[in-house]
Amino acid sequence: ISFSYLPAVAAVGSVVHVVWSDARENNFEIYYKRSPDGGLHWEPDRRLTNTTAPSTLPSVSVQGSGVHVVWQEYLSSGNREIFYKRSMDEGISWGDDVRLTNDPSFSSEPSIATLDRGVHVVWSDYRDGNQEIYYKRSRDDGSTWGPDTRLTNCTGFSTNPSVAVTGKAVHVVWMDYRDGNNEIYYKRDPTGN
Repeated sequence: ISFSYLPAVAAVGSVVHVVWSDARENNFEIYYKRSPDGGLHWEPDRRLTNTTAPSTLPSVSVQGSGVHVVWQEYLSSGNREIFYKRSMDEGISWGDDVRLTNDPSFSSEPSIATLDRGVHVVWSDYRDGNQEIYYKRSRDDGSTWGPDTRLTNCTGFSTNPSVAVTGKAVHVVWMDYRDGNNEIYYKRDPTGN
């Protein structure tokens, strides 16, 4: 039985880009579909990943002709890491998978945002013995990446982050259990540094 879930969408002009996780071939993989005319007509599905373990929770962002996708991938060891892939021609052709995290604990729940040549990714990470929010960025359309930056430091779990960019400012929200109840927290970097 095929099972599709957790879609994400982004659009620039009349081109609409959709990603989701799909088990149609007996393993969850990331699929992509685009509409060149504002959602009136759709091109065929395109499989972006080809792995032996599940690839799930995709997020997509578009800037100009660049389409940027991140997702959570289960490795054969059972660990989860964050991976990235991009298209620089509006989703027509795609580059290789890029592994963004590499730690012995789970990295999950990624979110991506783009502006100009900047690509910003946030995710939830267990590397510190507690679920915290981490951030990473590229200044060159995803060609190279800076170091991981820890954004939260609390005793409760910090999960489900989302990121947006306006001008130079980077905005992050997440769900946080530090007060014994799930609440929404916000953090920003007004300079993008």
